[in-house]
Amino acid sequence: MNDTKTIAPEIKQRAQEILTTYNLDFEIEKVPLVGYRTLVDESTGIVDVEEIESEYVGLLNTQTGEIINAVKNGYVPAQNRNFIELA
Repeated sequence: MNDTKTIAPEIKQRAQEILTTYNLDFEIEKVPLVGYRTLVDESTGIVDVEEIESEYVGLLNTQTGEIINAVKNGYVPAQNRNFIELA
């Protein structure tokens, strides 16, 4: 007996139509979150910028360019298009 599910092309097409209609046809990409701190040496007046790395990453909507959330680096985002495979 084969437990592998096969999704009919019509269902895949309808699922893609739904994702497109409701603007859910985007990917989520993890991007690093960094901060910058300006440091001024009072005696010399020299300005330096320090980059501060974070253990968090931003979740970027690749369609809009908007960061929609911040999560720890180990988080693995689920893609909307993959949910039809769970049905």
